[in-house]
Amino acid sequence: STLVTPAHFAEAVLPLGVTTIAEDPHEVANVLGADGIRTMIEASANIPLKVEYLISSSVPSAPGLETAGGKIGPEEVESLLTLPNVLGLAEVMDGASVVAEDEHALSILAACGGVNGQRVDSPGVIEGHNPMLRGRALSAFIAAGIDSDHTLATPEDLVEKARQGVTLMLQERYLSTESIAVLEALPMDIGLCLVTDDVAPDYLLSDGHLDKVLRRTIELGMDPMRALRACTWNPSQRLRLWDRGAITPGRAADIVRVENFESFRAKLVMVNGMIVANEGRCLWQAPADDPMFSMSDTVSLSHQTADDFVITTPISDGTVPI
Repeated sequence: STLVTPAHFAEAVLPLGVTTIAEDPHEVANVLGADGIRTMIEASANIPLKVEYLISSSVPSAPGLETAGGKIGPEEVESLLTLPNVLGLAEVMDGASVVAEDEHALSILAACGGVNGQRVDSPGVIEGHNPMLRGRALSAFIAAGIDSDHTLATPEDLVEKARQGVTLMLQERYLSTESIAVLEALPMDIGLCLVTDDVAPDYLLSDGHLDKVLRRTIELGMDPMRALRACTWNPSQRLRLWDRGAITPGRAADIVRVENFESFRAKLVMVNGMIVANEGRCLWQAPADDPMFSMSDTVSLSHQTADDFVITTPISDGTVPI
């Protein structure tokens, strides 16, 4: 959704102190299916930003309402899970189908070790998207193995999901003094993760990325060190990235130097011990031969005329037929 290739995205976020991202290539998958995801993974292979992938679980996202060029089913999920830097299944958006035990939805979950909730040795994590589920429906969704959520986060939602062991992922739009107060008042650390979801390119350049979410969370009252863990250690543990999240022996030397946590302005950024950004300037340049460029002209659209945008109504004599 940032509308750039992984390499150009790296040029924008490395100077901000972002060294790893977990990405759902849903928009590309909607057009090109599994082949599009494979091309994105190839395009991410030799850049300093560490790009991890979660396989899009709802392609097409609205069957019957949209025309998609790609399709992701259980066979595609099983195949893509074997590729490097693939962590699991991206946000499962169709909660109603999961709760109704739709065969297609459950087969996709099963490909990633879901459905029965016993995922100790599963091939990957399963991420959730359940803004409307409450009570028994929410419990059924979680029992299927979908144990995270990054959507609607009222204080009441946060408490209910935390009590059920859901990994809460808080994005900027749901940050508030009330939500931060509820999280700070919980009796134990629930592994909260701060996330971005979609970031438009103009906003990315003017306001930032995960660094902006971190600053805002601290402004609203979260302890700075707890907020920092929610951007580093907690997501690393959630996504099974055991070599990241802390500066200790044996882990990747991904280090960001800042003047203070509250403002979190990256002065120096290192990836694997190499300096990749300094004083807000990226020291690495995206290559000219990007594999993503092979995906041009892949959205198939018929020629559009003005008549295609005219919406007709059934009103003929001032009344609507029943």
